[in-house]
Amino acid sequence: MFAYTTDGQTRVLRATRTLVAKRGYADVSLRDIAANAGYSPAGVYAHFRSRDAILDALADGVRAELYAELKKGASVEAQAADRLVNIGFAYVEFARLHPAEFELLFRWTRSRRRGRTDRRQSPFDLLKNVARQVHPEASEDEIELACLGLWTVAHGLACLRASHLASFSGDWNQWGRQLLRAQVEGALCASR
Repeated sequence: MFAYTTDGQTRVLRATRTLVAKRGYADVSLRDIAANAGYSPAGVYAHFRSRDAILDALADGVRAELYAELKKGASVEAQAADRLVNIGFAYVEFARLHPAEFELLFRWTRSRRRGRTDRRQSPFDLLKNVARQVHPEASEDEIELACLGLWTVAHGLACLRASHLASFSGDWNQWGRQLLRAQVEGALCASR
């Protein structure tokens, strides 16, 4: 996850992730991070310029993990429409398995503060590439709208699963896949 960092940065990021997973990012201070990493608060500054920089780096690492999971869903040998469902389901599962990190991605984001500077391929780009395989004659606007719809459904499922429907007793896997499939079919397959 943190291969691009020094050993000290890795240590700080691991300590931060542990705290974020336990408490959420909002309740983690620089002093907490330092103590958990085995540094003095001033010692953390040898590796990061601020708490914000630590959270930015952590979010970058989590974003890369999420993207890797989505790519796995996209690479399964299946029809493109099924791969879109797999991507959406991988998104929901990542949120279920890493709820605090998922929250970090959508509440603490570099894009809200300074503009998107990460030029790596985004999950939305991945969705669009697979969607073009489902409906190659679709316009760019149609592809973007379909992908936004799929992302909306996947994000909604992820958030509901963690909150209002946490006690849902049905089969989440089947239910979630059915909703994602309905979105894919309605947005891309129906007009083919």
